[in-house]
Amino acid sequence: MSVVIPDLIRLLSVNVHWPSDPTLHRITASNAPRKAQRYNEEPFARHRRYGVVLNLNDDYLGGVDSYPEFSAKGYAAEPGCAVVFPASILHRIEPILDGERVTCTVWLTDDEGIAMNERAITVIS
Repeated sequence: MSVVIPDLIRLLSVNVHWPSDPTLHRITASNAPRKAQRYNEEPFARHRRYGVVLNLNDDYLGGVDSYPEFSAKGYAAEPGCAVVFPASILHRIEPILDGERVTCTVWLTDDEGIAMNERAITVIS
């Protein structure tokens, strides 16, 4: 994240200084999400501004990332490359046809998002 965050700030003029803890995802043919979703709609996820998905392998078939609001094209980043996308847009992982896709995901937020998340925790507590 020490490389991604400064580049996002510089290239997109966003103030995302708060990364989440990284999460490892193992997606197989039996558990790949089929429905497009926005990753900031749930109460404890509304603070998310950007998702960073780092692909860790390429020995699987299918499983490309797609963003149906923008294009029917799917994107398959090479291992070690990250895909960065706004949490507010529809994202879909196409079905895995063979093998297992392994990724590491981090969510980035800004000061306003941190304050929003703290208010949600206070209300629910």
